[in-house]
Amino acid sequence: DDADQRFNDIERIFNTPYQTVAVDLLEKYDAKYIFLSQRAMAKYSLADLRYVDEKCFELVYDKEVKIYKSLCRLT
Repeated sequence: DDADQRFNDIERIFNTPYQTVAVDLLEKYDAKYIFLSQRAMAKYSLADLRYVDEKCFELVYDKEVKIYKSLCRLT
């Protein structure tokens, strides 16, 4: 089911320690940004995403939420 797959992929974006997995999933959905809310941080026990670095992800907003712009592509 497409909804289940999307849900699982979103969970992987938040939980993976691997940048390549996150970038691959962002490309799959043609997503350019990751929105990291307080709710997501609490749900996944995160202070930040483990794979984020300045080379592949630009922090474009950092207040109550964090918004990262994806700069890297695998394809």
